[in-house]
Order: sequence, then C-alpha cells, then structure tokens
Amino acid sequence: LFSTVQYFFKTYNLPMICDVCQQCDGYRGFHLLKCSDCKVLVHETCYGLTHGLRRPGGVSSPFPAWKCMPCELKHNQPDGKRPTACVLCPVNDGIHAMHPVYNSEGPQGRPLQRRNGPAWVHTLCASFIGFHRQSSGCIYACDSNGDVMDDGGDFEDDVSEASSDTCAKENSDEKDKEETNKVGPTEMDAARKFDNTKAIGMKENGYNTDEPNAKKQTENDIDGGEKQMEEEQGFEDDESEDIEIMETHHMVVATEKNWPEYFSVLKGLRHLKCQICHANDRATNVLRVPIQCSFGDSAQNEMFVHVILPKPKRAKKSKSRYACVDEVCRSALHVGCARWRAVNEDYYVHFWPGIPSDENDNPVCELYCKKHAYSAVDSAKRFMLGNDDRHTTAE
Repeated sequence: LFSTVQYFFKTYNLPMICDVCQQCDGYRGFHLLKCSDCKVLVHETCYGLTHGLRRPGGVSSPFPAWKCMPCELKHNQPDGKRPTACVLCPVNDGIHAMHPVYNSEGPQGRPLQRRNGPAWVHTLCASFIGFHRQSSGCIYACDSNGDVMDDGGDFEDDVSEASSDTCAKENSDEKDKEETNKVGPTEMDAARKFDNTKAIGMKENGYNTDEPNAKKQTENDIDGGEKQMEEEQGFEDDESEDIEIMETHHMVVATEKNWPEYFSVLKGLRHLKCQICHANDRATNVLRVPIQCSFGDSAQNEMFVHVILPKPKRAKKSKSRYACVDEVCRSALHVGCARWRAVNEDYYVHFWPGIPSDENDNPVCELYCKKHAYSAVDSAKRFMLGNDDRHTTAE
C-alpha cells in the first residue's frame, strides 16, 4: 500500500516521469520509453504502443531506439521542426508526447490541415478528453489503417461504410432523429459500430469498465518466463479468443458531418471558459475543448470524492476543505493548461489509462479547478492511506 501511495503522490517531483500520466519508470510494471531525438518520456501503455502490456520488473524495453511520432514525422512540417502546438489546448511550446490528427477514421482519412501545417494533439489532451465521461467518444484513436476497435474487440474493416450506413439510418428514422438532439453521448452508443471510449483508451480496447463481465485483453505471443511471472502476480489469461491490441497511430476529432451527436457535445463544452487562459473557444474553426471541474460530480472516481468530515475545533482557516459533497463546481480548464500552465500543476489533472490485463486497474480520469485541486488530492491521500471514513457526518 505504501508503494502505491508513494507512486501516486511523490513521483511528481522526480525528473524522469511519463509525460502523460506523470508516473515514474516501473509504475505498475511499465517501463518508460525515451525518444532518441527529443528525449520525451512515456509509458508504452500511455502512448498506445502495441506491446504495452504489463511487464514484470527487470524486463528491458522492447523499443531501445524508439522515436516518438512528432520526431518521426517532423519532415512533414512546413519548417521541418518537431511540432509543439496542440489543437485541443493553447499550449504551443515545450516537448510533450503528441499524436497527429486526421480528418476521419477509415482508410480514406488524411492528416487534418491547419494554417500552420498538419494538426497535432498532446497525447494527454486527446486521451483525457476521449476518456472523460463529459466527452467520452468525442475524440478517438485509430491505427495506421484507420481502424477502430468495436465492442467485440475486432477491428472494423470498413468504418467509413458503417458510419455512412448508421447516419443514413438515423436520418430516415424519426426515433433516431430525436436521439440526435440529446446532448449526452450515451444515446449514440447503441447505433455506433465501436466504442470510442475504449478506442481512445489505447490499451483499454478489450475491457469495458461499464460492464462487469467485460472481456480482458491477452497478448498472443508471450514467452513462458514472462507468462509465468505474470501469473505469479495474479494475472490470468482469458480463455476466450485472443484480441489483437491496437497501436495508436493518430487521433480523430468528431465532426458535425460524421458524428453530429458527439460534435454537439464538443460544441456545448466550448461554451465553457478556461479559468487559466480565458480563451474564447466558440470561434470558428477552433478545436480547443475545456473540461468542467469534477468536484461534486456523482460519477467521479471515489478516490477523489470530497467527503464531509468532522471539523476540528481549532481549524477555522480550513472551511473550504469541508465543503458540502453535493456542491457542483462550474469552473472549467483546458487539459493542457491544467497540466503545464497552472501553479502546482501536479494537483489539477489525474490520468492513468488503466491496465487491460487487470480488471481491478481501471482508468483514472479527473480534472479539478484551482479551488478544489488541493482538497481532491487530500481526499485521495486519505482514501489510499485508509484514513478516510466515507460514512462520517459533520458535527
């Protein structure tokens, strides 16, 4: 238990940490990869690499000369330099893990072009927005062929055809038209041929956290030594058919033409204003997306739930720490601003993609504003240390 707490709260101060999850080398069995050019550090599972399953301690990385996608594709930039600007947040400097943005899924997809060249997104921004319950499915990941995982764990061979058939059916069906006007993306899940939440989750493609009996991913080619070590750690192979693990090649942002329901969700979120940069995201051709603070959300991760605790008699200056759990915060932030432009940014964004081979290791995806960031971390510390009583009432 102590090692878990140490990983989650103390590794932020270490120099060698993952650019996506902010955890160090060896966290939950994953090793950091360092780009041979820009030196950016990422875990395999955080960056969406094919072999991103948990690796026992002492196993060397399978990518000794790995190069991140911005460095690999920088020759496509007008200036020939590594891209640094993200279309999902105002952060346009610094060396961070990134993925290219395509205009659609499927083999017909092409890099999305902006005025200054091909569009790019921070891997953290795209993964967080695609994972988060407010915007789940609005941004999703594709492999090099443009394929996205469906609910059964198989690649969709003709995603574009499935998309056009689905849209045509919705336009002709009155019931589907009514569902189109709803804001929440959950109404579209039944009609969609794949689950974008798992797609953007990269390594979560074979495990649906909303279903208790969901399938788990297993690696096809794993030698006896690693397999035995994993079994000793409590990981069992699924007896069902093997699932091919998707390697994230690019991201796709839902558009009004392809996915109007998801586009309407993004449009609604862009009416919020980031409390750090105060940028206007409602302008034409702006792709930035702010996310509302998780404080007071009944669906937030229980580790960060701000509970009502008895007030100490001499704690007059900590009233905000004991705010009502039913309060809902309306503040919003861009993921990039909260991670790289906020003071003590380690407290604002909490993200972990989860481990597909471990049903007990679910994704963590929470964002908090300036007012509630510290109280959320304090609640998480209490929860993980076992000093938290969820049934305690205020005096």
